[in-house]
Amino acid sequence: MSDFHAPSYSVRPAIASDRGQIQWLLSNFAWEAPGRSRLSKALAPAQSPTLFHYWGLGFLIAIGISLSSLLGLKFLPAIVGLASCGIAFSFVKIIFSQEWKKFWIIEQEGRIVACGKLCHSDTYSVLYDVIVLSQYRRQGIGSALVKHVIQHASKPLYLACFPDKIGFYTQLGFTPARSSELSFVLRHELGISICPHVVPLVLR
Repeated sequence: MSDFHAPSYSVRPAIASDRGQIQWLLSNFAWEAPGRSRLSKALAPAQSPTLFHYWGLGFLIAIGISLSSLLGLKFLPAIVGLASCGIAFSFVKIIFSQEWKKFWIIEQEGRIVACGKLCHSDTYSVLYDVIVLSQYRRQGIGSALVKHVIQHASKPLYLACFPDKIGFYTQLGFTPARSSELSFVLRHELGISICPHVVPLVLR
């Protein structure tokens, strides 16, 4: 792997306008490695609703009200109302999602080519979703991103990876952590409960 010295690349925390590119990067990884996408699904930043989403929501509500009028059903408006509240809550959650603030990115000429998500707890940090676009790999970009994030993480810093990535992270100072020694909350945060094949690592 070559050293990362390209002046055209910059490492920085994500900003709100990066959300679309980060989502695309995560989605691209899920398509590229579908067997590994379960970890990313819970970590991907929410997409902002589009006009199409709002039209769809209005269409569903209109259908419910129309059926209620035609069939004379008194309970249907209540059901539609509850469903609408649930959908509206989901949209509000999406609109105000702040997950993008937890990402660090590497950018080249306005294009995000790598990302990683750093989450802080009271006593530790967790690193998620270290992803580099396929055409930019083996250039030291992933290592540079992780090294930069390490500087901003409280220790210990945990992550979970698949066995074939252990070597990459051990070169950066991480060591295997025993799952039995991790708290239930941390095991859940690392995705071990949903993906038992991942290996927890720690940097102290």
